[in-house]
Amino acid sequence: MIRAKHEWCLLKPDQSLVTKFEQELGTPRLIAEILVNRGFSDVEAARGFLEVDKQDWHDPFLFLDMFKSVERIKEAIQNEEKIVIFGDYDADGVTSTAIMMLALDQLGSKNHSYYIPNRFSEGYGPNIPALEKLKLEGTKLIISVDTGISAVNEIRFSKEIEMDFIVTDHHQMGTELLDAFSIIHPLRTEMGDFYKDLSGAGVALKLAQALLGTLSNDIVSLAAIGTVSDLVALLGENRRIVYKGLNTIRQSKNPGLIAISQIAGLDMDSVTEESIGFVFAPRINAAGRLGSANLAVDLLLAKDLGSAKEMAIQLDKMNKERQEIVQSISVEAIEMVKSLYPADKYPIIVIAKEGWNAGVIGIVASKLVNQFNRPSVVLSIDSETGIAKGSARSINGFDMYENISKLGDKLIHFGGHPLAAGLTIHQKDIQVVRDFLCNSPQNNQYQTEIQIDAQVELNEINIDLLRQIEKLAPFGSKNPKPLIQLNQVYLQSARKIGTELNHLKAVITDKEYNLDLVGFGFGSKLEEVSAFDPLSLVGQLSINKWKNISKPQLILKDISCETIQIFDNRSVLVTKAHLMGIPTPRKFFLFDELEINRIPVEMHDEVFINRIETLSETDLVDCEHLVLIDFPKNVEDLKKILQFKPFSKIYLLLNTDSDKMFQVIPPREKFTKVYEILLNFSPFDYAKNHKQLAATIGLSKDLIDFIIDVFFDLSFVTIDNGFISVEKKATKKALDESQVYLQKKEQIDLENKLLFYSREEITNFIQHLQVN
Repeated sequence: MIRAKHEWCLLKPDQSLVTKFEQELGTPRLIAEILVNRGFSDVEAARGFLEVDKQDWHDPFLFLDMFKSVERIKEAIQNEEKIVIFGDYDADGVTSTAIMMLALDQLGSKNHSYYIPNRFSEGYGPNIPALEKLKLEGTKLIISVDTGISAVNEIRFSKEIEMDFIVTDHHQMGTELLDAFSIIHPLRTEMGDFYKDLSGAGVALKLAQALLGTLSNDIVSLAAIGTVSDLVALLGENRRIVYKGLNTIRQSKNPGLIAISQIAGLDMDSVTEESIGFVFAPRINAAGRLGSANLAVDLLLAKDLGSAKEMAIQLDKMNKERQEIVQSISVEAIEMVKSLYPADKYPIIVIAKEGWNAGVIGIVASKLVNQFNRPSVVLSIDSETGIAKGSARSINGFDMYENISKLGDKLIHFGGHPLAAGLTIHQKDIQVVRDFLCNSPQNNQYQTEIQIDAQVELNEINIDLLRQIEKLAPFGSKNPKPLIQLNQVYLQSARKIGTELNHLKAVITDKEYNLDLVGFGFGSKLEEVSAFDPLSLVGQLSINKWKNISKPQLILKDISCETIQIFDNRSVLVTKAHLMGIPTPRKFFLFDELEINRIPVEMHDEVFINRIETLSETDLVDCEHLVLIDFPKNVEDLKKILQFKPFSKIYLLLNTDSDKMFQVIPPREKFTKVYEILLNFSPFDYAKNHKQLAATIGLSKDLIDFIIDVFFDLSFVTIDNGFISVEKKATKKALDESQVYLQKKEQIDLENKLLFYSREEITNFIQHLQVN
């Protein structure tokens, strides 16, 4: 048995609506089901979703303050006032900054620049020292991008020193409205939450659209990168931004994007939203995570490929360094959670340590969420100031922004979304934060379920279907890549891949059709699965392209096996290393106590020795894995063990000395010959003459002992002090009237099955005993 990591929720769309979509849109039924699962109930709305290439941009002047902002910016350009774009150091903030720089360039501005605070020395968002510096440099107008909405005091200060401040941001708005010149925010429009899911780059794009009347390819490309990297919902305008942006990236002449793709070995013609997530965004983010984000902005604004390549090489090196730092911190963080913060006591993870790089702890928090399925806060403590800077990541059902915001005056700085937030607190308040979040009413409401769009058969999966699924792209938040479920499939072949052998490459089959499979992070599952286990898999379908050949494949997301699993190690030499490798909690069953020497002394407390009749709950408490070291005496003993509790895995070692095993029941003529000798020499001195008897009959001593035990059981002989006497008046009986004979026959039959059955036969045999 393999327990799934998540709770599987198979969506059940309205089948009448599915049929309507299938007929009127001309799509395969699976696509119609996915559209209904995504919340579409109107055919035309669904058609618009599929035909995103035909959709035009929404009106930017639906934003409150957009007219006012455009007039002020154009006035500043006309008067050659100094304009500063105040950005953020993540990929969304960097692309937002570059978008506004490009827009001002295209408007003909001669006096504009940008400013991004240093993550480590200044922290997030506008700060008064930076504003004072900009004022001394002659700045008249500041336009914030992807930041500023929570900078109440800083914007008030800006007004006091006579610098106009236009805020463009998408983060959660506080209860106090900023005293800024103007505010452009997705929740401040003439149509309610019409633009509510825009990223910082998306808001910057709308301001650029309002300023320019049209949008250049570079601006759309950068907005797509910012939108994908900030994990906002890919619906509505965001879907248009990313769809159009991917097309412009594929044809891009931007030296910075070309340089990144060349350094990363990425073919620009095949860029997808995943390319943004795995290639562009990490490198753009790397600059601000390890130092100044200016390098990333300058790369995106580069005018020639030569200088862009130099900067791209620097970013690539920084990204590799970032990966090493993340790996180091993640190992520490995971061990800290395992040893100090168990889920039953700490439903929300809050961990901290001095010296952790504050620029990468958001990535670490995401890794903890993936590893433990729990909302996570990771803090880096400055030992000199006693200040802890943190990043928080959450999962559905636990609003991280709402919960942390309730900490009030414990927060030095705070901002974010329901699923991601940043915070700064005093070190002394870390335990306060931990206790508060763990005691939140929401702490047991978050979901670890995955929503599955449909159950699919292997024969339904082909390239044409995958081409149809691609029409639903770009995929991301609120429009995830569809998850499908496969049942009753088997591993046909499998191997571990990756530098750390932590990934899985396999072929699955339903005994008629095959499908390639890749499981990132599933390498360890290879030891848990055999070729005979009927598996249920959840994953995402994709097209694997290799040397001009396209094949469907499944990207594995979860796996389960509902039946008991049998691991056939009958031909394996039992060593300490082998026994130690069997997963815990386990119990080693011995039916012959003399076999105990096969188990290392330090593992003897895990051994259960032939006490089947007294088997109790305490003997198998918390035991999930049963290990059969030698052979049971009979089927009933084995059945009692198997039916005592639902073991998830059974390991068959079944090693014993061949001399102790009865391979066959002696033929009837051997019984007759032994009887005749005993009769002729009655009373027979067995202790003195057993070797000669065995040699005369041509059987081992064990078999001679067995024959005599049968005779004694049938009252054919008596035994007194080692002398065997034949009862001449004994009642004639058949051999199978002896319980000794029948038990041995049953034991031999069981041993032969356990020893010589094929892997499939022995699996069926044990599974049958478990349920019958």
